[in-house]
Amino acid sequence: MPNTVLTFALGMTGVASLWRSVARRLPNTYAIWWNISDCFAVLAILIILLINFAYVMKIIKFFPAVKAEFDNPGTFNTFAAAFLNFVLLASIFAPWSPLFSQAFWYFGALGCFSFALYAMGRWLEKPYTLADVSPPHLLSSVVALFLSALYGSVIVPAEVCWFLYSGAFLAYCILMTIHFLRMMQFGMYNPKIAPGLWILVAASSVASVTYVQLNGAYDGFARGCFMVSLFLCCLLLRLSRLILPLSSAGISWFPTSFPAAAFAQACLKYEAFVGTSLTRTLAFVAVGWATFWNVALLFLAAWSIKNGRFLPKDANVRAVADSSNSHSTKPL
Repeated sequence: MPNTVLTFALGMTGVASLWRSVARRLPNTYAIWWNISDCFAVLAILIILLINFAYVMKIIKFFPAVKAEFDNPGTFNTFAAAFLNFVLLASIFAPWSPLFSQAFWYFGALGCFSFALYAMGRWLEKPYTLADVSPPHLLSSVVALFLSALYGSVIVPAEVCWFLYSGAFLAYCILMTIHFLRMMQFGMYNPKIAPGLWILVAASSVASVTYVQLNGAYDGFARGCFMVSLFLCCLLLRLSRLILPLSSAGISWFPTSFPAAAFAQACLKYEAFVGTSLTRTLAFVAVGWATFWNVALLFLAAWSIKNGRFLPKDANVRAVADSSNSHSTKPL
């Protein structure tokens, strides 16, 4: 079981948070929307527990394989999802139990911050090339810190959240440039990890939503971040035949679950600010697509497990360079 599965729960928690935002925008008479969000929240909790338990068992029984993933420059950043799940759990438990919410946030945010420092330090300590760059780099140092700042805004002082936001934005500006340089030099990523490019959309979307939360108002900077995510979404749709080929359908598509929810959340924030029929249509389509896509991926996972295709022989690990040759110039 590759560590890619750790990212699947992110999508469900993102959809649960998304539907809570939808419910807040509607009259109290529409209690069904809160029920939908609670259903996704409970489902996300179950998925997180199941995935974490399965991966702990992998650590116990197949520690060398886990170490190989951690030592590999193409896969070690994905481990940030383990801590990020706890940050998102904090958002789920916020209306149910503030105490549990705070506990989850402190554990997850501290883990995300420590992992981001380790990851960024590792990039600088060891000789890296553009061939070593992969989409999960944005997960460990950008999305994780942005979300820690977003959900910590009601738990810790604002300056702490701005500190996390600033670190994430610094890494965001650097890594976005590096990703495009890598693709211009080596071409598109391997189809097994190319779906992870949707994290580019998630990073811009979360940057916009978090900024609004911390700033208390929707201004030009928030609009600019959202427009970047919208442009990137259009660009990746243009390249969809390379990023999401049907031949790679399966576990490799899991990293697309959270970006769909994050973009929909950013669309809701933008619609609340602009309030035109066009933005309402965009928000409606984005929320519908995020919900459909995450549910579809859930059924795809169930179908793959039933037919023994959930973990193919290569387990998608061959999509990255072998850990014994982690600094090869062969692109991922």
